Amino acid sequence: MYIHLNKETKKITPFGSIEVLSKVTGIKKDNLYTHFGRKGNTEFENESYRIVKAAVIRSSKPTE
Repeated sequence: MYIHLNKETKKITPFGSIEVLSKVTGIKKDNLYTHFGRKGNTEFENESYRIVKAAVIRSSKPTE
């Protein structure tokens, strides 16, 4: 999951994939894959927005 924060509008939007995040926001998916895949970052920020990669909790059972 990717959480997108628009700094101008303060709107927070969760996205399930880089593909959808790219399509909705207009951010080039190659840039997103570079930051979150190749570089292994969990956060990306510029003057307009902040994106945080987060794990989705799908069960109430503890994971180990």
